[in-house]
Amino acid sequence: MGWAGGSECWGPECCSARRESKSQSGTARMQLTKPGKVSEPHSFKEKVFKKKKKACIVCKESIEAQGLVCRVCKMASHKKCEAKVPSSCQPPPPGELRRNTTPVRRIEHLGSTKSLNTAKQRNTLPRSFSLDHVMERKYDFDLIYITERIISVSFPPALEEQRYRSNLREVAQMLKSKHEDKYLLLNLSEKRHDIIRLNPKVQDFGWPDLHAPPLDKICSICKTMETWLNSDPQHVAVLHCKGNKGKTGVIVASYMYYSKISASADQALSTLTMRKFCEDKVAASLQPSQKRYIHYFSGLLSGTIKMNSNTLFLHHVLLPAIPTFEAGGGYQPFLKIYQSMQLVYTSGIYSLHGASGTQKLCITLEPALLLKGDVMVKCYHKQLQGTERDVVFRVQFHTCTIHSTQLWFSKDELDEAWRGEQRG
Repeated sequence: MGWAGGSECWGPECCSARRESKSQSGTARMQLTKPGKVSEPHSFKEKVFKKKKKACIVCKESIEAQGLVCRVCKMASHKKCEAKVPSSCQPPPPGELRRNTTPVRRIEHLGSTKSLNTAKQRNTLPRSFSLDHVMERKYDFDLIYITERIISVSFPPALEEQRYRSNLREVAQMLKSKHEDKYLLLNLSEKRHDIIRLNPKVQDFGWPDLHAPPLDKICSICKTMETWLNSDPQHVAVLHCKGNKGKTGVIVASYMYYSKISASADQALSTLTMRKFCEDKVAASLQPSQKRYIHYFSGLLSGTIKMNSNTLFLHHVLLPAIPTFEAGGGYQPFLKIYQSMQLVYTSGIYSLHGASGTQKLCITLEPALLLKGDVMVKCYHKQLQGTERDVVFRVQFHTCTIHSTQLWFSKDELDEAWRGEQRG
């Protein structure tokens, strides 16, 4: 900012002299000027405007053929308007401040403090890491940093195969760009060779969707995560799941309890974030059997559940309330029992009629079925017409947690039936 009595100011000496003269005359004029080069008169040259026509700075009309253009500020005018052109010539601002010019883009890795400034670095950046591309693209997966070192990647169960493969490549690029080869992918879904090809380290721990994993598999996953994360402070674990998010919830909740056993004070925040993830993201997706297995695992770790290593025998299965599946109240149930996900028993088909809840059914197993470990009982209804069947309920349990001769499950504890309206 300078002080001036006229159109020009030549520095401090001039300004101080003018301030002195102001006290004498009292008529000094104040002008605000930007610091920098003093304005110069225009330096016009003749130019023929053919393709790119410009508007005259004076009359605002288009310069059709020959006109004048300033060599310094590039201002254009008609020859006839030259006398009316403003006398002050302002040089254009530096290149990086001109309008309609784009500054060098600063592209950052997602979740990273590293930046790429040179053209060579930007050209080697995967397309998925252009920030504009990330904002415009709608992905078909959820990638969540549960903690700084535990990541969840989930895909919807009905995602078509081609889109799933495309999104797998996007995920692999993101993970490699951020973590290089420092991440371990734990696949909680079915084994796929494309996952192995895209990622440096993969461990397959898949089990059927909407089911609880075997108890020993939960333990193996937690041990694998702990070993990997403790071997290098830069290591991260990625939980991959295509299907219901309950799978991821089982593992995160189980690892939360598992890590508590040897947790130090600085791990308290990780425990809180894992709990928040379970409550906010996956609690609504958990099946009753999945919740049961989380309870089993935490109880066995803490000692509140005593382990029973004995072999058990199943003698009877009692269904106290009969749901209605057919229009006239018909119901044709049968059971399938699995041990370690292997079918070990199939009952006959029972034909029942009557109003819902008025009949009971007791299925006796002769001889008694020897069971040990992970057990699943699945009840079906065979439709009266055709060969189709409906799942009535499914329940999973582990024999090591049973210490009595009877085991009861309410409707809210049965998979499939807990949300059903027609199943009584």
